[in-house]
Amino acid sequence: MDSEVRFGEGFNCVVGGVGAGKTSILLAIHFALFGEPLYRGYDYLLREDRNHGLVELEFEHAGKTYRVIRGLTRDRKGRISQSPDELFLMEDGKKIAWGKVSAVQEHLKQVTGLDRFMFEGFIWIQQERLKEILNVPPRERQNLLDELFGLADFRRASEKLHAYERKHRFAAASLESDADVK
Repeated sequence: MDSEVRFGEGFNCVVGGVGAGKTSILLAIHFALFGEPLYRGYDYLLREDRNHGLVELEFEHAGKTYRVIRGLTRDRKGRISQSPDELFLMEDGKKIAWGKVSAVQEHLKQVTGLDRFMFEGFIWIQQERLKEILNVPPRERQNLLDELFGLADFRRASEKLHAYERKHRFAAASLESDADVK
C-alpha cells in the first residue's frame, strides 16, 4: 500500500479516528529518522502479507533538501530486518550516506540535532498528554492545552495586561471626574 503524507511549514496536526493511521505516520517518521525498532522488532512496520516495505522521508533544513530511504525485508523464516541495499541519506539529490545504519544515523543526527530519545520523549509523551486532555472537564482542558502548546505564558501575560489596563482605566476615570484636575 503506497501512502504519501505532505506536511506544510510550521505546525502540523494529524487528526483522525481510531485506526485511521495517525500513529502509523509517527512510527514511519521515527523509523526513517532513527532506523531502530521502537518495540522489540519491525513487525509493526510491515504488514503480515508483505515481504518488503519502504519508507521515504523528505525534509528541508538550512536551505537543503534531505531524503531518507529505508527498506525492510522479511526472510523465509519470517524475520524482518533492514535492507542495506535500500538504505540511503541524500542531500540535495546526492547520496551522502548509505548501506550502514550507523553512517546514516550519524549524518542525520548532525543535520537535525535530534537523537532518538529526544524525539521519542517529545512525540510520544505529547501524544499521551493529548489522551489525558480528552479525559478532563472542559475548564481544565483549556489549561492543559495551553501548557501542551506553550501558550500558558501568553495567557498569564494577557491576564496581567488586562489587570494593568483595568487599574489604569479606573484611575483615568476617577481623574476625569475630579473637577480639580480639569
